[in-house]
Amino acid sequence: MVDDSDDVMLISSDGIIIRMAAKDINEYSRVTQGVRVMRVAEGERVISLTRMEAELDGEEETDAPDAPPAGDAE
Repeated sequence: MVDDSDDVMLISSDGIIIRMAAKDINEYSRVTQGVRVMRVAEGERVISLTRMEAELDGEEETDAPDAPPAGDAE
């Protein structure tokens, strides 16, 4: 299960990786045949699918502590 705040990552057996926002995948009723999110070459297959936290738009994630605000130096 995913929600609109998640990303989905798929990896194919030939090394292709696709990451997309779950909210960008269309939802249809049960009577449809599904939604294609990755095309693979003949003989290849999707080998992994995982749910991830969504990427931040235009911001890099870091483990470093925040720098002190300007003007607080002694």
